[in-house]
Amino acid sequence: MYHRLFVSPAQEENEEMGRELSEDRVHKLERQLALAKAYAEDMQAAFQECEDHATALDEEAEKMQEEVCSFQNPCTVVTLHHQACADQLLC
Repeated sequence: MYHRLFVSPAQEENEEMGRELSEDRVHKLERQLALAKAYAEDMQAAFQECEDHATALDEEAEKMQEEVCSFQNPCTVVTLHHQACADQLLC
């Protein structure tokens, strides 16, 4: 309290400017934090979209592979049957 009585107007002004500068820094950091959080949320949403798309592509590829396998099996049976018939004809 005693010290306050002997503070010059310039010192008071410096202290006030220091407080304002600190407040400005805090507000700037708060804005940066809000932007970083928004960016992180956008990135998470984009990642989730990519992951969902990759999962859908994987499921589609699996179905196609099953379909290819189902086509190959009858072809193999038919080929073996034709081969057996040809062998019988040759005998």
